[in-house]
Amino acid sequence: MKYWIAKEDDPVSVYAGQELEKYLKKILKCDILRAELPDTAEFHIGSAEFGYDHWNDAFSIRSINGHVVFSGTNSRSLLFAIYDFLEKLGCCWTDP
Repeated sequence: MKYWIAKEDDPVSVYAGQELEKYLKKILKCDILRAELPDTAEFHIGSAEFGYDHWNDAFSIRSINGHVVFSGTNSRSLLFAIYDFLEKLGCCWTDP
């Protein structure tokens, strides 16, 4: 399985991809790789569904043409989308 990051120069988007990779590997027990092109990836992190908004968070997780697409109003929202998706797959985090 592969994931693709739309904004490779954004550290939060990259971190969101790393979190998806780390936890999907644990859940699915298979390799999750970062794709260079969106056509080769099952997961797309960051789409232009929302306009940019630095302060207001909103995200969506949708299935489009066989791809799981994570969208957000900012990179923080993308990270929220990844965590929401992982929680729906059974992941949980405890407070430190």
